[in-house]
Amino acid sequence: MSCTEIYGVKSNGEVTFIDETENSWRGGMHVWTKLCEKYGIRGGMFGGFEKLWKMADTGKLLEFENVVLKSTFDNVVAKKEELPILLAAFREYDKQFPNSSLVEQCEIIEKEILKNDEMIAVCWNQTSVNSNPWIEDYNEETDEEIPYNLTTGNKHWFLTA
Repeated sequence: MSCTEIYGVKSNGEVTFIDETENSWRGGMHVWTKLCEKYGIRGGMFGGFEKLWKMADTGKLLEFENVVLKSTFDNVVAKKEELPILLAAFREYDKQFPNSSLVEQCEIIEKEILKNDEMIAVCWNQTSVNSNPWIEDYNEETDEEIPYNLTTGNKHWFLTA
Protein backbone atom coordinates (compact mmCIF):
# COMPACT_ATOMS: atom_id res chain seq x y z
CA MET A 1 0.00 0.00 0.00
CA SER A 2 1.15 3.53 -0.67
CA CYS A 3 2.09 5.94 2.08
CA THR A 4 2.85 9.59 2.69
CA GLU A 5 6.54 9.94 3.53
CA ILE A 6 7.78 12.53 5.99
CA TYR A 7 11.35 13.82 5.79
CA GLY A 8 13.34 15.92 8.18
CA VAL A 9 15.98 18.46 7.27
CA LYS A 10 19.13 18.28 9.39
CA SER A 11 21.02 21.39 10.46
CA ASN A 12 23.58 20.68 7.70
CA GLY A 13 20.75 20.95 5.14
CA GLU A 14 20.58 17.23 4.37
CA VAL A 15 17.11 15.76 3.90
CA THR A 16 16.55 12.41 5.62
CA PHE A 17 13.59 10.02 5.84
CA ILE A 18 11.79 10.21 9.20
CA ASP A 19 8.56 8.19 9.04
CA GLU A 20 5.43 7.53 7.02
CA THR A 21 1.66 7.35 7.32
CA GLU A 22 -0.24 4.54 5.67
CA ASN A 23 -2.34 5.07 2.56
CA SER A 24 -1.26 8.17 0.68
CA TRP A 25 -4.91 8.73 -0.35
CA ARG A 26 -5.36 9.99 3.23
CA GLY A 27 -2.77 12.72 2.60
CA GLY A 28 -2.63 15.04 -0.40
CA MET A 29 -5.45 13.33 -2.29
CA HIS A 30 -7.75 13.68 0.74
CA VAL A 31 -6.93 17.38 0.98
CA TRP A 32 -7.47 18.02 -2.72
CA THR A 33 -10.70 16.02 -2.89
CA LYS A 34 -12.29 17.57 0.20
CA LEU A 35 -11.34 21.14 -0.72
CA CYS A 36 -12.63 20.61 -4.26
CA GLU A 37 -15.92 19.38 -2.81
CA LYS A 38 -16.16 22.37 -0.48
CA TYR A 39 -15.43 24.93 -3.20
CA GLY A 40 -17.44 23.24 -5.96
CA ILE A 41 -14.43 22.39 -8.10
CA ARG A 42 -14.53 19.34 -10.30
CA GLY A 43 -11.26 17.59 -9.61
CA GLY A 44 -10.02 14.06 -9.90
CA MET A 45 -7.00 11.85 -10.09
CA PHE A 46 -6.57 12.42 -13.82
CA GLY A 47 -7.04 16.15 -13.86
CA GLY A 48 -9.07 18.98 -12.50
CA PHE A 49 -7.12 19.75 -9.34
CA GLU A 50 -5.25 22.55 -11.09
CA LYS A 51 -8.06 25.01 -10.39
CA LEU A 52 -7.81 24.25 -6.67
CA TRP A 53 -4.01 24.47 -6.67
CA LYS A 54 -4.21 27.90 -8.31
CA MET A 55 -6.33 29.11 -5.38
CA ALA A 56 -3.30 28.94 -3.04
CA ASP A 57 -2.30 32.36 -1.70
CA THR A 58 -5.21 34.12 -3.42
CA GLY A 59 -7.28 34.72 -0.29
CA LYS A 60 -10.07 32.46 -1.55
CA LEU A 61 -9.26 29.69 0.94
CA LEU A 62 -9.45 29.92 4.70
CA GLU A 63 -5.97 30.40 6.17
CA PHE A 64 -5.70 26.87 7.57
CA GLU A 65 -6.87 25.44 4.23
CA ASN A 66 -4.25 27.49 2.41
CA VAL A 67 -1.45 26.21 4.68
CA VAL A 68 -2.61 22.60 4.41
CA LEU A 69 -3.01 22.81 0.63
CA LYS A 70 0.45 24.28 0.14
CA SER A 71 1.96 21.57 2.36
CA THR A 72 0.85 19.02 -0.26
CA PHE A 73 2.72 20.71 -3.12
CA ASP A 74 5.91 19.32 -4.61
CA ASN A 75 9.23 20.44 -3.12
CA VAL A 76 7.70 22.40 -0.22
CA VAL A 77 9.66 22.70 3.02
CA ALA A 78 8.30 23.93 6.35
CA LYS A 79 10.94 25.53 8.57
CA LYS A 80 10.93 24.61 12.24
CA GLU A 81 9.70 28.09 13.20
CA GLU A 82 6.70 27.59 10.85
CA LEU A 83 5.68 24.30 12.46
CA PRO A 84 3.27 25.72 15.06
CA ILE A 85 1.27 27.30 12.21
CA LEU A 86 1.46 24.09 10.18
CA LEU A 87 0.44 21.82 13.06
CA ALA A 88 -2.49 24.08 14.00
CA ALA A 89 -3.64 24.09 10.37
CA PHE A 90 -3.38 20.28 10.16
CA ARG A 91 -5.46 19.90 13.34
CA GLU A 92 -8.11 22.38 12.17
CA TYR A 93 -8.28 20.61 8.82
CA ASP A 94 -8.86 17.30 10.64
CA LYS A 95 -11.74 18.85 12.60
CA GLN A 96 -13.37 20.07 9.41
CA PHE A 97 -12.52 17.08 7.20
CA PRO A 98 -11.91 13.94 9.31
CA ASN A 99 -10.18 10.72 8.25
CA SER A 100 -7.03 12.21 6.74
CA SER A 101 -3.54 11.29 7.92
CA LEU A 102 -2.77 14.83 9.07
CA VAL A 103 -3.13 14.16 12.82
CA GLU A 104 -0.71 11.23 12.45
CA GLN A 105 1.64 13.53 10.57
CA CYS A 106 1.39 16.04 13.44
CA GLU A 107 2.45 13.39 15.92
CA ILE A 108 5.45 12.41 13.79
CA ILE A 109 6.49 16.03 13.22
CA GLU A 110 6.20 16.89 16.92
CA LYS A 111 8.15 13.84 18.04
CA GLU A 112 10.81 13.66 15.33
CA ILE A 113 11.28 17.26 14.18
CA LEU A 114 10.17 19.67 16.93
CA LYS A 115 11.85 17.75 19.74
CA ASN A 116 15.06 17.07 17.80
CA ASP A 117 17.62 19.88 18.02
CA GLU A 118 19.39 18.60 14.90
CA MET A 119 16.28 19.07 12.73
CA ILE A 120 15.49 22.45 11.18
CA ALA A 121 12.56 21.65 8.85
CA VAL A 122 10.12 19.08 7.52
CA CYS A 123 9.18 18.10 3.96
CA TRP A 124 7.10 15.39 2.30
CA ASN A 125 6.68 12.93 -0.49
CA GLN A 126 2.90 12.81 -0.77
CA THR A 127 2.87 9.33 -2.29
CA SER A 128 5.41 6.55 -2.10
CA VAL A 129 4.40 5.23 -5.53
CA ASN A 130 6.58 7.86 -7.18
CA SER A 131 10.32 8.30 -6.85
CA ASN A 132 11.74 10.01 -3.79
CA PRO A 133 11.91 13.74 -4.60
CA TRP A 134 14.49 14.26 -1.86
CA ILE A 135 17.25 12.25 -3.50
CA GLU A 136 19.72 14.38 -5.42
CA ASP A 137 21.69 11.62 -7.12
CA TYR A 138 22.99 8.09 -6.80
CA ASN A 139 26.58 7.08 -6.06
CA GLU A 140 27.34 3.98 -8.17
CA GLU A 141 30.61 3.29 -6.35
CA THR A 142 29.12 3.18 -2.85
CA ASP A 143 25.69 1.97 -4.04
CA GLU A 144 24.03 4.75 -2.01
CA GLU A 145 21.55 7.50 -2.70
CA ILE A 146 22.81 11.06 -2.29
CA PRO A 147 20.20 13.06 -0.34
CA TYR A 148 18.99 16.47 -1.42
CA ASN A 149 20.57 19.31 0.55
CA LEU A 150 18.77 22.61 1.21
CA THR A 151 22.04 24.53 1.42
CA THR A 152 23.18 23.51 -2.07
CA GLY A 153 19.92 22.60 -3.84
CA ASN A 154 17.53 25.00 -5.50
CA LYS A 155 14.38 23.01 -6.24
CA HIS A 156 12.73 23.54 -2.84
CA TRP A 157 10.61 26.43 -1.60
CA PHE A 158 9.35 27.40 1.84
CA LEU A 159 5.76 27.04 3.01
CA THR A 160 5.30 30.59 4.27
CA ALA A 161 7.90 32.33 2.16
